[in-house]
Amino acid sequence: MKRVIFIVAAISLWTFFPPSLTFGCECEPRTAPEKREGAIKKTPSYDFSWFSDADKRKDDQYCYERVVTNKHDNLNLDYEWQIAEMDNKALPPKERDRICKVRGTPREPAANGPLTYGRNNPPTETEVWKAKTEPRTGETQQVATFLPLETMLEFVFAVGKRVFRNSIMVRSFATALNTPSGRVFRYSYMLENLSKEAPVVSWDVPGLSNRIKGDPRLAPMIRSTERGLALEIRDVIAIPIDDKQPPVLGTFPVYFFTPDGKRITTGSAEAYMSPR
Repeated sequence: MKRVIFIVAAISLWTFFPPSLTFGCECEPRTAPEKREGAIKKTPSYDFSWFSDADKRKDDQYCYERVVTNKHDNLNLDYEWQIAEMDNKALPPKERDRICKVRGTPREPAANGPLTYGRNNPPTETEVWKAKTEPRTGETQQVATFLPLETMLEFVFAVGKRVFRNSIMVRSFATALNTPSGRVFRYSYMLENLSKEAPVVSWDVPGLSNRIKGDPRLAPMIRSTERGLALEIRDVIAIPIDDKQPPVLGTFPVYFFTPDGKRITTGSAEAYMSPR
């Protein structure tokens, strides 16, 4: 097991996340509903494809995958896929960005919206499969059950001649605890590095940055960026927040930065949070 850094002493990893959760995300074999995909090829500047699928794994569980692949031989791709909640200012040639997660039954029909790309942001229409329980970024919804949530994000970007390959797993978990002072809810957030290098990341869940800020145990990993505080994820970091308010569910950006703090690419992941 990787070294885990908690902002709390002497507590087991699986207090936060049960061992039944997977540490990878593969959507094969493909099942209904039908995948959504498309491609753009405009010589000499653009050659890329987009892909969205929801594949049944068991019962009412589906594996959701969203991918943008730059097929160009020489040029980086600058794109924004708002409906899929992912973007990249410099996706290198022959590389891909990917979000993968397991959630409940898909919402039908598939959501639709443009993917814009390039200097003048021409749009191409796309469709994206989303779970019925998946809120849009900036929105929250009430939840009756607190199933563990995990999202794999694989994003690649180039700065000059250097290529950064970022692969992380983010997890969110909420549980009700009975304490001597009454019932409280523990919101737990985990960020795990799956890359060879340590990515600089921030997960924009309300209250998470304040929980991290100033903690001496995380001080060596805190980085200043153009969007404020971020963490260099070397191994696994788990962060608990206790609150008396029951959780709501939201979707929040996951930002990836260069070592000097410039945001290049963005993914997204759902998380539980206090409605305060």
